[in-house]
Amino acid sequence: MFLFTTATIWPVCGPTSFQHLRTVDGELCGFYREACQRLQLLENDDHWDQTLNDAVISSHAHQIRTLFSIIICICFPSNPIDLWIKYKDYMCDDILYQIWNRMGNPNIQINEEIYNEALISIVDMFLMMSNKLLIQLGLIAPNHRTLKDLRSNHNQFGGAMILLAGDFRQTLPVIPRSTPADELNACLKSSNLWKYVKVLHLSKNMLVELQNDQSGNIFSKQLIDIGNGKFPIDMLTGCINFSRSFCQLTRSKDELIQKVFPDVARNYRNHD
Repeated sequence: MFLFTTATIWPVCGPTSFQHLRTVDGELCGFYREACQRLQLLENDDHWDQTLNDAVISSHAHQIRTLFSIIICICFPSNPIDLWIKYKDYMCDDILYQIWNRMGNPNIQINEEIYNEALISIVDMFLMMSNKLLIQLGLIAPNHRTLKDLRSNHNQFGGAMILLAGDFRQTLPVIPRSTPADELNACLKSSNLWKYVKVLHLSKNMLVELQNDQSGNIFSKQLIDIGNGKFPIDMLTGCINFSRSFCQLTRSKDELIQKVFPDVARNYRNHD
């Protein structure tokens, strides 16, 4: 909003309020973006319109949705909703085709439910590209059917018990062009739903227990120590010091490849 507010200050003489900044020809605009557009302070979307128009000639619907997501997330067109309205049918062709095959009825036409499926697909791309929702970039949000709707129950997850399995020692979520703060905010522990989660800790390695493998038991404990930061670290390099009993050490990447995939050029078809 700051950018649009700044842009509207220049042509408005002696503004007395924020509402004054949003007033064009005596009419109060709903958003600063709208005021900037009416004052012709923003570039029009002809370039992005033409880009999508070229894409629909030969591109698959999924590719058009991807291109649309890139344009909205990175190029920031002034009126993304108009681009969506103009090209939404082209972005839904594959979804319509899947429904034809599933229902066995090629007479089904594109409807709001199909548009909604396309928007849900675009939401996923937005989150990967910019970690933003559609509504934050000027588009309409899809109508997600939640477990509350499906189960007619207003409790969290529609009253269903959801089992999640994982290891908090693993790598943080990968978000392109993000900051460490973005990655932390994308973690489950940062979710508003985390307060409803009950954490249960598994204490036995069942593979080791069933096979009665003591070496495997030692190895699994060493892995947990690494995850908990209890393994010794070389103060000069900052690297973990592995003992020779923990694993086989290699001196180069080529040696590692040879150890893991011996004679891969000859054995890559050997499934034994």
